[in-house]
Amino acid sequence: MFQEQHPHGNSSDEEELDSDHQLEHKLPSDNLDFVPTFVKLKQIILLRHRNFVQLLNEFNITLEKFTRDEPHYLRFTIVPHSDSNILWKALMRIACSKISRTDQSKSNEIILNLQQFLSVHESLSQQISTLQCSATALYNSSPGDENSSFTTAKLSFNVPNDNECCICMDRKPNLVLPCTHRFCDECFQQWSSQTTATSSHTCPLCRVDVNSDSGFVLAETPKYDKKNLNQFHRIRIVLGNESCDLDSTISACVYAYFLHTTCSNQKEILHLSVMSNNASTFRLRTEVRWLLKEDYSNVICIDDINLNELHNQRKLDIILVDHNYLNSNLNENVIEIIDHHQLKNGSIMLQDPSKIKIEYVGSCCTLIAEKLFSLNFKMTEKVAYLLTGPIVFDTVNFSPSAGKTTEKDRQIYAQLQTYRPQSDNDLELYENIMKSSADVTGLSVQDLLRKDAKQISGSNVCLIMSSLPMNYTVEDLIGKLKTLDDINEFLSENENADGVIITSVKVENTVTKRQLGFYFKKIEHTQLINKYIRSEEVNLDLQERPIPINQARIKLFDQKNVLASRKQILPLIETFIKDLVKSDIS
Repeated sequence: MFQEQHPHGNSSDEEELDSDHQLEHKLPSDNLDFVPTFVKLKQIILLRHRNFVQLLNEFNITLEKFTRDEPHYLRFTIVPHSDSNILWKALMRIACSKISRTDQSKSNEIILNLQQFLSVHESLSQQISTLQCSATALYNSSPGDENSSFTTAKLSFNVPNDNECCICMDRKPNLVLPCTHRFCDECFQQWSSQTTATSSHTCPLCRVDVNSDSGFVLAETPKYDKKNLNQFHRIRIVLGNESCDLDSTISACVYAYFLHTTCSNQKEILHLSVMSNNASTFRLRTEVRWLLKEDYSNVICIDDINLNELHNQRKLDIILVDHNYLNSNLNENVIEIIDHHQLKNGSIMLQDPSKIKIEYVGSCCTLIAEKLFSLNFKMTEKVAYLLTGPIVFDTVNFSPSAGKTTEKDRQIYAQLQTYRPQSDNDLELYENIMKSSADVTGLSVQDLLRKDAKQISGSNVCLIMSSLPMNYTVEDLIGKLKTLDDINEFLSENENADGVIITSVKVENTVTKRQLGFYFKKIEHTQLINKYIRSEEVNLDLQERPIPINQARIKLFDQKNVLASRKQILPLIETFIKDLVKSDIS
């Protein structure tokens, strides 16, 4: 979705530029690699956000119309939140997707920075112009290039080779810079050691400044291709929990990256991080998209890979992070667990106790970082930045009122900051993550419930526990309801669950406030859970609130015990379901 307004309001100095100095749609080259840097910079300096959005809209319309007789077309969209501050020209990323006309699915996607997009725009515009003026039916700027994923019958553009280091052109890249130049660790470390303190924070090729936390991007290694899985003897999946929250996602991504880069037999063993959600649900994780930026397009979701097939081939290993049990037949494939939730009935127990790390801390990323440090992993600025994000977010920036911080969280956080020269802006980092997490623009009631949901199943009852986005309260959600159809449809999509328990947290001036609500299809369930959850034994200190809808099966409470997060409430609900027998609800 395009943003029609300038992300900085009307106070930007750019708005004072003469209207004649707007971006011209033509650049002096049609090649992605050879557009003169000074020309591109001049065009970018004069570019206004609203003009760029207009250019993008018009360009998409032109591309779709021009290739209307083809099965695929190209679409360019601004990556959400990448253009949301005053540095939008440097930070903005544009996703180029190849779209199927039949079902609107994406067959491929790459991420471009602003300079690259303008070059691609010029290249494709010139091809369209040539075709419109030519008697030749077909034109291809890179004929015979069967490896290009961004070629239609009429249009194509060159995508730089991302499988080799830009310096040695031999080893695979481990780092990607904002300018999109890619380097292996060996070449980049050699560059850093041979240059001055200032120039070591620039790209070795184009000298662009990369002296910020967002400067480095993990390369998309290991490279995942469904067709190439057969070449590996073992596939080791690092699997996050079913809610795919920021802590779970970053824990999985970083640990898989660590295992891959330190593996001595990469030709035999492939390490991959996999999200436990399908892609349509994972897209709701706006805070993950914001923190990962370019890396977001490399995330593998559970519907992208067939774990059961790998299991049947006897080549699957699973490492659980941020959870300790699976609701599937793949428990026997689990070889390691790293988690900060308490063990319970159904938790997986491994024969080797050294492969289980369960410790109550504020963030699972704290435990991941601790393990990397203990194994002398060569920590980088980018990895330290990624691990820092969930730690400050899950501890509410170490807020005492949230009660989620442990001494180990503080110690690991301090250790990570030694690798980050610009770590004094972590309050801003926390606020940006919270802002992106709280973005509910365009989300339906079902989306809000689906965004962070966990299933709890017993022999007689199945529940969903949903945590709402930061600062969006249960009261807000109930106020959005007009009928119960949205909730009932959400439950039917989740194995026809019997009810949903909803939690929310709101932070105002460092003060944490929580709400809890629930809805059950049957009034008997409502009465039972209402009695249980308000008991002194549960100790949530709930105060019932009136609701704007006349429905006895919906309850809303202010939760005065703000130290009880979902991590503490979830086991209580599991105990309730376990003890619930058929006679209680008949």
